[in-house]
Amino acid sequence: MTISYKKIISTFLVIVLAVFTGFAIGKIYLDGNKTLGESNYTFAEVHASKEMVEDLYKQSLEKNITDFTPKELYLIAEYKLSIQNFKIETTGFIDSGVMGISAKVDMRSVKTKVDDKIVYSKYSPSKSIGPVNTPKICKQFTYDLSKKGFDGKPYINIVEGDFISTGPNLENIDGIFTEEGENWSQEDYIEQFKALPNESILPYIISDITYNDNPDLVYDSENEVYKFEIVLSGHNVLSDATLSYSREISYTCGYKNAHLTWKNSIINVAIDNNFNFKSIDYNEFYTLFAEDLPMRVKNADVNDKFFSVFTYGDEVTL
Repeated sequence: MTISYKKIISTFLVIVLAVFTGFAIGKIYLDGNKTLGESNYTFAEVHASKEMVEDLYKQSLEKNITDFTPKELYLIAEYKLSIQNFKIETTGFIDSGVMGISAKVDMRSVKTKVDDKIVYSKYSPSKSIGPVNTPKICKQFTYDLSKKGFDGKPYINIVEGDFISTGPNLENIDGIFTEEGENWSQEDYIEQFKALPNESILPYIISDITYNDNPDLVYDSENEVYKFEIVLSGHNVLSDATLSYSREISYTCGYKNAHLTWKNSIINVAIDNNFNFKSIDYNEFYTLFAEDLPMRVKNADVNDKFFSVFTYGDEVTL
């Protein structure tokens, strides 16, 4: 019995095509469902050096705002947060989509520093949208330098709370924290969040590692502030810029083994004549991957829109 060479070649091509397309389809599936890697840097490596920032601050005592670039102004204002009492109140929305279902939920957070104590409270009430129930977020982080653990170092207390108000306005969202919570050592906290609470006051690290553009500095005479816009694009850049913030989102979002792949962030900054942050407007885009996201899809496209307002001095209380 003779075998047609054409038939052999045809069969071979079919097998090769099947193997190739199967691999390609599998690769497409994996590419669409995997997270990109996290930053390989430490916080100290990403952030501008302490010496550089302190030098900029000293210069600001004698120079005008317009003598500095927007990036330098950001670093000066960030440094000033560390040497005075402040309150940062942030409100906004987390808008995510899974399988074509949009889930827009409210968010409010308050970060306060009084003397040696930093308290960070984060709230996002659960919301039912079709078959999707978003997780409740009601957590408080307290870092009190006057309280030390068995290792002789200040610890970080993390506690779950209960809502006492979920609205109707964003500023009305509030919670109460009555449990003792968990006390984390500095080492454990850094392993989880890459930085201590007094280092990661702001969500984004703006430095030569993460940002090299020189945006326009615009004076808003009506509000007596200087404004500029920072645009960060691509996961590699943003994984460095959000070194601690990405870990915070993953930890507090309420989903199991959550990880982020960043797309871009637009940050609009307003600084007053005293080199203090007045407000920061955030518009963030990323994909969240987690084991227990609804449906069979394990990722959701997320757009966060947050607005932070800063208060300083005697007005600040815990």
